[in-house]
Amino acid sequence: MARKQSESGTTEDFLKLSSQEKAKIVLTGLGSPEQIPSLCDRFRISRLQYDELADTFIQCGARGLDELGAAPGMLGQHSDVTTQEFLSDAIEALSEGVALFDDDDRLVLLNRKQREHLDPENAVLRIGGDLFEMTRDLTAAGSMIAPEGLSAEQYAELLTEAVRSCAQDVNLVASGGRYLLGSARKTPLGGRLITIEDVTDRHNTEERARSMFVDALESLREGVALWDDDERLVFFNQKYLNFVDPEAEYHHIGQPMTEIFATMAEQGALQKPERIPAQEFTHSLLNLVRNSAQDVEVQFAQGVLKCSASVTPLGGRLVTLEDITETRNAELAQREADLLLHKIVDAFPANFLVSRLRDGHIIYRSPTSQKMFGNIESLNDLVRNPKVRDSFLAGLLPNGAVDDFHTRVRTADGTVRDLMTSARVTDHKGEDVIVSSTRDITDQLGIEAELERQHEIAHQNEKLSAMGGLLAGVAHELNNPLSIVVGYALMLQETIRDTKQKRQIERIGQAAERCARIIKAFLAMARKRPTHIQACSLNDIVTAALDVSGFGLKSSGAEVVLEFDQDLPLTGLDPDQMIQVLINLISNAEHALEPLGAEGVLRICTSHHPDTGQVGLDVRDNGAGIASDVLARIFEPFFTTKDIGMGTGIGLAFCNRIISAHDGGLTVQSGLGEGACFSILLPIRECPPSDAPGIEHPIVNVGKFRVLVVDDEEGVTSLIRDILEHQGYNVHVCNSAPAALDILSGTTFDAILSDIKMPGLDGEGFLKEIQNINPLLVDQMAFVTGDAMSPQVAEFLDSTSVEHVEKPLTPTDLTELVHRLCQAKGRVSND
Repeated sequence: MARKQSESGTTEDFLKLSSQEKAKIVLTGLGSPEQIPSLCDRFRISRLQYDELADTFIQCGARGLDELGAAPGMLGQHSDVTTQEFLSDAIEALSEGVALFDDDDRLVLLNRKQREHLDPENAVLRIGGDLFEMTRDLTAAGSMIAPEGLSAEQYAELLTEAVRSCAQDVNLVASGGRYLLGSARKTPLGGRLITIEDVTDRHNTEERARSMFVDALESLREGVALWDDDERLVFFNQKYLNFVDPEAEYHHIGQPMTEIFATMAEQGALQKPERIPAQEFTHSLLNLVRNSAQDVEVQFAQGVLKCSASVTPLGGRLVTLEDITETRNAELAQREADLLLHKIVDAFPANFLVSRLRDGHIIYRSPTSQKMFGNIESLNDLVRNPKVRDSFLAGLLPNGAVDDFHTRVRTADGTVRDLMTSARVTDHKGEDVIVSSTRDITDQLGIEAELERQHEIAHQNEKLSAMGGLLAGVAHELNNPLSIVVGYALMLQETIRDTKQKRQIERIGQAAERCARIIKAFLAMARKRPTHIQACSLNDIVTAALDVSGFGLKSSGAEVVLEFDQDLPLTGLDPDQMIQVLINLISNAEHALEPLGAEGVLRICTSHHPDTGQVGLDVRDNGAGIASDVLARIFEPFFTTKDIGMGTGIGLAFCNRIISAHDGGLTVQSGLGEGACFSILLPIRECPPSDAPGIEHPIVNVGKFRVLVVDDEEGVTSLIRDILEHQGYNVHVCNSAPAALDILSGTTFDAILSDIKMPGLDGEGFLKEIQNINPLLVDQMAFVTGDAMSPQVAEFLDSTSVEHVEKPLTPTDLTELVHRLCQAKGRVSND
């Protein structure tokens, strides 16, 4: 009977409603569907009666509400108020904004709330206005905010189309940071009813509301329903009713279970699979209860319930319901989150592995890891050294974390790479797993090693530069006295007739010339370039070096073995410098072989490498060898393992520098107890022709040409005078530049020789004064210096065209220089 009354809408409370109240109910429900249940409770009508009111309003308008179940005399009580006025009053009373447009999209009416939402300045919305134009103007005025990238006109087109298609729950943004929710519905006459609700508070508190909702769901207890042995409903609690029948429409005490389940299936309270008929679905639910099924999931309109049934002692059935909607939704969200995480990890370009702690079995590998390591099944396949694995676990297990653990592994392509690994221990399905990430630092280590090597090279160059400066200073101090020894020794060779004395003088001259060449070699090493390149054979270089330094080896009883390549090609190099290199290497070998006595062996081999265009030389001994820590520093300047007074640490550094200046390489291979082998590789190159021809015979027809010699060292000026006077020149000497200028003011000379480094007015200043006095004299001038290594002197010599020679001098060098100066003047004949 109650069911029929609800369907016909003739209950007493429904009949008491006025047309105005009906309109308010319908419009409020249309604007806010979530308020329909509370409206039904407030006005004591059923949901079916509300639906009947809404259908009548949509089909027939407000006048249809007058005719639907109106109470007798109700219309007469409001005969002075039209239905339109009732409708307008009802619209104004709504908490939502309402606007009605006709079928031409023209505004028919709107309430005050709608204007407050969209047009608080009352500047755009007007009766009869076009929907598109007003929407566009509201957007352009800033009352409505268009999404980024859309113009006002584009946004207006989108909203107009949404209204025409009766879109629901359209999110809008209004001025002042307000958020609106709009919906459109079609009227029976083809118009559109637009409702807009201000949801700013709801928007701002959405997260908080959701949290409160979750808390409320978690606080629910089981719903319980009891059926008697005839399967009629005896009892149910409020929780049960809330789960399956919130409106209390289907459950009544004494009602059979079959009717309740069938009604719930028909009304959609139970979600029936589409392929199963309703009767069959109802029968399956009855069997679940009758068979005392446990933990069966059933889809209800409100969510998913876990149902369990049991038989009571009196033969009834007890049904319990547990809402697991939240659990299922969380599982779905977790699956989606897992899928998202899986996609992120797969896309992330990092080496990422997950492995079991107990056996190293790999559970997951990222694509990047698989590309680098291949299809390995276990970390043990990746890190094969047990000691490294134990060290890794020792760092990981105490705190469950390890960072920047350095390992070397072989990758899928067979190369060995350096990796830096960070790992954490975590739980996965009740089992400890290792989550590890690795970085390939092979290239980084290579860069660091190269930077260290470059730094070491720079450091060694600084030391060599300092040593070069020191040697240049020493050479400068030795040049003047050594020039005197060399010059007079060579002059004596020409004047002494006694055979024995002549041989003694020759030895002095040879030793002095040797010293001169060594000093020039020092200067060349400091300049990082060879001094005098000529075609030489390494075989001859070895022989010459042994002539000088082989006595010590022979006296100790060591054996010297020579293995020469007889077809060795000539190559351009500085013989004096290369002999100095060999002397250093032989001297080091002699020191290493001294404890062995007659068991010591020095083996010197030469070789030709036509494939690389090089010649090679090996100096190998069977001494005690060199420790690895010493081997790494053996070419450092000033580094030595010899006792104080036995070594300076200069020899091998200069050997290396000389070989580098010849574009070659010097390497060493050794180990404790293995002896040592120093290997030299030099490029084969042709020797450039000499620029200045040598003087093989004394210069003739020099006449009485005058030569001016300027040097602050009296011994040097005396030597030069003696050499040149011996050749027939008229020589005048001065020991200062100002004195020379005084002489030049009244006397002409055919050649002028000057030192550069002199106290007071130096050679550079002397040249400037000569240019001022007589520029033509510059072509007759040359410098004789022992300080060409000085940066200032070198820069000066590079900037001038004046010829120069370096001390120590030989008579040949000096006479050739003077001859060229006089020849340039046109005063000397070669006849």
